[in-house]
Amino acid sequence: MIIREAFYGTCRVDDFERHCGISPSVLSARPRNLVADGIPERTRYWAPGARGRDEYRLTDKGQPGPQGRDLRLRRQHHYA
Repeated sequence: MIIREAFYGTCRVDDFERHCGISPSVLSARPRNLVADGIPERTRYWAPGARGRDEYRLTDKGQPGPQGRDLRLRRQHHYA
């Protein structure tokens, strides 16, 4: 479910929790395992006035294939 949500553009842990209905305890471990496998990469972001948080973006290894990458790029362009 996490990979699917990441494919559709979800990248922040609180958004994964809201979209997937996964508990925070599962979300604290699952992305680390996926990062260790090279599927998403973790980056830090800072919202104004808030502490740093992690977001996860799919690497090429996490993409479903060339068609999936093209579809995602078209979707991002359309909704940007």
